[in-house]
Amino acid sequence: MRRTLIILALTLGAAPALGQSNPAPDPQREQCYGNKASADQVIAACTALIAADQGKASDLAKDYANRAYGQRSRGLGDLAIADAARAIQLRPDYEFAYNIRGIVHADKGLNERAVADFSYAIYLKPDYADALFNRGNRFSAQGMFDKAVADYTLAIAADPMRGDAYVNRGNALREQGQGEQAVADFAKAIALDANDPKAYYNRGKFNNGRRHYDSALADLNRAIALKSDSAEFYFERGYAQGELGKSDPAIVDFTQAIILDPSFTGAYYRRGLHYRKLGQFDRAAADLTHVITQRPDDAAAYQIRGLVYRQEGRLDLAMADLDRAISLKPELVDAYVLRGSVLSQRKLHQRAISDFTRAIELQWDNADALTGRANCFMATGLKDLAFADYARALELNPNDRWSRAQLARLEAEQQAVY
Repeated sequence: MRRTLIILALTLGAAPALGQSNPAPDPQREQCYGNKASADQVIAACTALIAADQGKASDLAKDYANRAYGQRSRGLGDLAIADAARAIQLRPDYEFAYNIRGIVHADKGLNERAVADFSYAIYLKPDYADALFNRGNRFSAQGMFDKAVADYTLAIAADPMRGDAYVNRGNALREQGQGEQAVADFAKAIALDANDPKAYYNRGKFNNGRRHYDSALADLNRAIALKSDSAEFYFERGYAQGELGKSDPAIVDFTQAIILDPSFTGAYYRRGLHYRKLGQFDRAAADLTHVITQRPDDAAAYQIRGLVYRQEGRLDLAMADLDRAISLKPELVDAYVLRGSVLSQRKLHQRAISDFTRAIELQWDNADALTGRANCFMATGLKDLAFADYARALELNPNDRWSRAQLARLEAEQQAVY
C-alpha cells in the first residue's frame, strides 16, 4: 500500500553545459541555452535561432538539442525526440543531445532506448555526471541496483557536490540491504544541502522501514517544512505517526495527502486503518470501499473491511468480504482467522475449525488461530483437543489471559473427575 522511494529527477546539466560553450551575449541565446527561461521561452528562442543559424552545423545542433529540452519540459515528447535526433544528425558526437533524448525515452518508459542513449553519451564523455546519474536511475527503475550504485558512484566522482546522486545511491543501497551505507549517503546529501527536502524524505522513509519512527518523524517534519505540497511526504509522516500510536495526527496527514493527490489510494487505505482503530467504523468502511473501487483485486482491503463489518456486527457483509479476500489471495492467513471467528460467532463451528486449521497450516505459530480453534473444540465437546490448542497458544503468547483461564478450567475439571 505504500509508495516507493522518491528517485530524484533525471537531469540535463547546468546552463553552460547545455551548449558546451559560453552562450553568446544576446537574449535569444541566453534564453535558448540558459536555465532561467520558461519552457515556452526556450522553445521560441531556439526556434528563432534555428532559422538564424542555418549552415552552422555546430550551432544548429545546440539549438535543436536545447529546443528538445524545452519540448520535453512542455510534455511534447515526440517533438523533443525529433529535435534531439536532428541535433545528433548535425553533430554525432554531441553528448548532450544523447542525454536529452535518453531522458525523453525514460519519460516514455522506453528503458532500453534510454540506457542506450545515456551509455553513448558516457562513451563520448566518460565523466558526464548527468548521463551517469540518469543511467543509474534507469538501472534503479529496473531493479538493477548493483549497476545503479556503480553509476551513481561514478557520477559522484565526476561531481562530488551532487546531493541527488548521494540520495539515489542511498536508495539503491537500501534496496540491497546495505542500511548503514544508505544512511551515510542520505546524511552526506543533507550535509551538501541542508534545505533539500527529498534527502530528508528519503532518509525518513528509510527510517520508517527499519522502525526508527522517532527519527523518521523528525526528518519528515523537516521535509514538509521545506516542501509542503508533496502527498508522498504527508503519507510517510502519517505512517510514522501511526506506528507511534498517534492515530489522530496520522489521519490528519493521510487526509492532507489525499487533498494533494486524490488518486492516492494508499492514503485512503492507511486512513481507513486508523479510523477503525478509533472505532469510527463508518469512515473506515468508506475509505476501504474507495480502495476497493480503485483496486478491485486488493485482498488486504477486503480483509480489513471484513474486520470492520465484523466489529459492527454486520456478519453477512463481513463473510462476503472475507470470502473475496481469500479467493483473491488463498494464503492470506489473517483472512482465515477472521472468517473462522465470524463462523464461530454464527455457531458454525465445524466450518470455523476448518478455517482456523488452514490458518495454522499456513502459519504454525499463529496464536489467534490456535485460540479460535480451541474455542470451537470447547463448543463441540472436544476438550482434549481444546486443551492442546490453548496450551500451544499460551506458549506462543504468555500474556494470553483467555487461554490461561481456559486451561485452568480444563485442569480443574480433570482433577474433579479423578
